Amino acid sequence: MSAGSALLHAYDLLRGAGIERGMTVADFGCGKHGHLVVPASRAVGERGRVYAVDVIPAYLEMLQGTCAHHGCMNVDYVWGDYEQSRGVTIPDGSVDLVFFVNNLWQRNNFPNALQEMKRVLRPEGNLLILDWQKDTDHPVAPPVDRRMDVYEARRHLAQAGVKHFEWLAPPKTHWGYLCSFLDEGGRAR
Repeated sequence: MSAGSALLHAYDLLRGAGIERGMTVADFGCGKHGHLVVPASRAVGERGRVYAVDVIPAYLEMLQGTCAHHGCMNVDYVWGDYEQSRGVTIPDGSVDLVFFVNNLWQRNNFPNALQEMKRVLRPEGNLLILDWQKDTDHPVAPPVDRRMDVYEARRHLAQAGVKHFEWLAPPKTHWGYLCSFLDEGGRAR
């Protein structure tokens, strides 16, 4: 079990986000372990689809081996820079749920990443965003000066047109939201 698995229980997160069979989901910044990818693959079933997205090709190659080992045949591995407009080759409005977990400390342009997530989401789609608390003292936590405070993240989310849908109850080491974007008229999409 990895340290991430010990802190964040993937199946609980996915259940809290409302994942269902047949959905199309995307894990932006899936990493080499794809903590949510295998559980999501199982949760959406063979008629569902999982996009594992990362900017590091070697991570995607490693994840392919993990998914093959677990028999996950419904995963598409997408190299892309989601901080760039159309930096990810996922069609517009095709995803039911985007995961963005433990990645804020690595981002250079969170507002651009939010726009790319918004682009790929269906109008009724949701964003699951979860990250490290600024004051967490844990050996696997990223450097404190690189972490984004929940209030700063909420400001970015609001500026991108996100409606805070539901506060998630992650472990005390993290904060998290299940969000939906607003349409141009300010209504939930």
